[in-house]
Amino acid sequence: MPGGSYQTVGGDQQIVVQGETIRFVVRLDSLKTILHDCTFPKHSIWPNGHIQAFPMREAESVLGVGKFDWTWNGTNIISVNVATGEKLIFSHSK
Repeated sequence: MPGGSYQTVGGDQQIVVQGETIRFVVRLDSLKTILHDCTFPKHSIWPNGHIQAFPMREAESVLGVGKFDWTWNGTNIISVNVATGEKLIFSHSK
């Protein structure tokens, strides 16, 4: 996955990839009013495209970015809320 900033349409949420580091600035609450900013020192991409950020504390895995399924499709980062099925696409900003 190329480094840089990946943003939603409107640019209010983003994921920044710098080498192994991945930073999520995303809305986690149901009202979509609070931005959650969390940086992980490492991430990996599984053969199926699944993005795994680590190390992830238990609270982060349940209440934070871990409650979403993150995948790389070769062009964009896709976020799926596991509970609701809501999907967001983060595109590389040029």
